[in-house]
Amino acid sequence: TFEELKIPLSVAATDLQNCEPVIFNSGNLIQALVNSAAIPGYVDPAFNEGSLIVDGGVSLPIPGLALKNKVDFLINVDIRKRDLPRLSDINIYEIMMRANFVTYLKLTEQMNKTADFVISPNVKNIQWSQFEHSELLFESGCKAAENSLQDLKLKIKNRSGWAYTLKHWIDKFL
Repeated sequence: TFEELKIPLSVAATDLQNCEPVIFNSGNLIQALVNSAAIPGYVDPAFNEGSLIVDGGVSLPIPGLALKNKVDFLINVDIRKRDLPRLSDINIYEIMMRANFVTYLKLTEQMNKTADFVISPNVKNIQWSQFEHSELLFESGCKAAENSLQDLKLKIKNRSGWAYTLKHWIDKFL
């Protein structure tokens, strides 16, 4: 269960019935992970008390937003592709896929603005479902985290000043 964990954990999923994120942070941990891994088109959705539950990335491509008011410092990890090739074989499928991807990119950009710090691994235009590249993606994530460490330490250090404290206090009330 979530309650048995030493470090608090929240797992994001999406309810397709009401189009809202669902955050699991208590109860059956395994069921929450299964719900969150129900990738549309790949894994059957979970049915839960009238809800149709799928992967959290559907509503929260960067789930940190759900934690913004519960943490002192929010770090997002942005694993989106950045170098999209120009569309060459223009057809209805490619247009629909690109339009959907533009929505995802813009939503992710907005979510990153709410974070205190963003780590962006170079995913080299690898699609998330290309599991044969998982080791390369893991290494890229580790490298990005290591390369971000100095900037992250500086950002945390700068948060201790009175100006930041005042701004943070005012933001809570606006």
